[in-house]
Amino acid sequence: MSKLHFPRLKIFLSPSSERFFILYLHVLIFFLTLLQIYFKMSKNSIGIDLNNTDFYKKVDLIRSRPEVAMDALHLLLGKHLGTGAFRDVYEYAMDPKWVMKIQKNRDCHNNIVEYEVWRDVSYTDYRKWFAPCNWISDNGLILMQKKIRPLYPSDRDKIPKEIPYFFTDIKAENFGWLGKQLVCHDYDYSMSMFISNGLRPRMKSSKKLIESL
Repeated sequence: MSKLHFPRLKIFLSPSSERFFILYLHVLIFFLTLLQIYFKMSKNSIGIDLNNTDFYKKVDLIRSRPEVAMDALHLLLGKHLGTGAFRDVYEYAMDPKWVMKIQKNRDCHNNIVEYEVWRDVSYTDYRKWFAPCNWISDNGLILMQKKIRPLYPSDRDKIPKEIPYFFTDIKAENFGWLGKQLVCHDYDYSMSMFISNGLRPRMKSSKKLIESL
């Protein structure tokens, strides 16, 4: 590190005080550099390319014409279907066969985990047990997933006696029907089972699911 020289300081400071002052400046510059790096990483943590001029054009559009942003939102989000602990679910306005899952907190990653799970199972025979995911936003805050029909108490006799072992959060609100196939549509919590055990041909009783109706 190059030395900092302040000739005029000798007029006001003793040699020991001058050395302390210069050391203080070095430390201050170091922490300011770390702070700059931190803020730069924080901005990029939203998952958006800040060097993309289109991003800034869209930000300017939202600032100058907020009604355009609202119209775009209406084009994307239809009827509000439900609220969970971490996400809100809307019908996809342009195609009601799909839903849009909106992450409530950008520090949570349920959408990203769920999309990764789907990507892993979509090439296997187990894909029939999962509601397909079609698209995820760059920052993971919006996920598009196939819309399912919810489970009702009248469905108890239709539910298979066994379901794949890797489903962990077994309750009626996490499952539904895609045609005649029982599927899970809230499966981000299954990631831990995939990591520890992989996709093995094992099944378990669906009793807990049936009892939750």
